[in-house]
Amino acid sequence: MIDATLLGTLRRARHVAILTGAGVSAESGIPTFRDRLTGLCGSGTTRPSSRRRPAASPIELARRAGATTVQVNPNPTDAERAVDHVLRGKAGQLLPDLVTQAFGA
Repeated sequence: MIDATLLGTLRRARHVAILTGAGVSAESGIPTFRDRLTGLCGSGTTRPSSRRRPAASPIELARRAGATTVQVNPNPTDAERAVDHVLRGKAGQLLPDLVTQAFGA
């Protein structure tokens, strides 16, 4: 069950950005970049351009656009300090409930 306070916040939000762990792609059947066998890079390493720190993180960009930010991840991360809400668990399990409860989809 998703926290009622978070649901209320999301219902009132004009924009919402949901950040998930890297595993959400694989969990959803989308090939990842780094997987040695099925990854889009194929070599098991990230491309050099992806190692550079961008001028603004996705969280910063979402906030600048006025979005309420939610991180969905089973494990704690450093990004949690920057987001508005944290949901602990697998995105593939939590996101359907979140979307249904918050937005009536």
